[in-house]
Amino acid sequence: MFYNLRKRYMGVLLTSILAVLIFPGRALAEERTCAVFIPVEIVVTGEGAPADEEYRILIEGENVPMPGQMEIILKGGGKVQLGPITYLAPGDYRYRISQMAGNTENFTYDTSVYTVTVRVINDGEAGLSTEIWAVKDESGDKSAEIVFRNSYKKPVIPEQKPTVTPAAQTKTENVKTGDAQNILPWIVAILVSLLATALAVKMKSDHNR
Repeated sequence: MFYNLRKRYMGVLLTSILAVLIFPGRALAEERTCAVFIPVEIVVTGEGAPADEEYRILIEGENVPMPGQMEIILKGGGKVQLGPITYLAPGDYRYRISQMAGNTENFTYDTSVYTVTVRVINDGEAGLSTEIWAVKDESGDKSAEIVFRNSYKKPVIPEQKPTVTPAAQTKTENVKTGDAQNILPWIVAILVSLLATALAVKMKSDHNR
């Protein structure tokens, strides 16, 4: 009986040892894993901006955990989440987030570069928690948001003046000439009337003498 009891305890002990040896990483990872998303926004201003314009966001880093996609395309602008990025140990993890400038005419693309720090710390309950902040263009000032502001300037189309055809121009000239010809007889008649009146007055004056 004693032999059977010892054999049973030995079996339980061996099973426990094998479980620890085979699955230690999984147990630790479940307790010491955290994941984050980094929010990014693209704002587009300007009347008539193409709604189908594509904007590319890049995330770069060295010797740090990375998301599944390191380049994301946003059509027409808006908000997007970079991630998830999974961390297994405390530390500071730094990334560079930028926008790849496009080549569409009449666009001005934001060339800012954000340095993002993800600080992973122990949460005091055998787990991990994170703090995230960004610095724009190495200014040293922390930014509460990561925003790229692009602007579009609608091209100015020059106003076209109406063209005058030779036929229309000839017609206009004819109308002006006709008007002059219609006025001329009236001028002559007035002059003749004035001249006749003057002669009549002169003749009357000479007769009275």
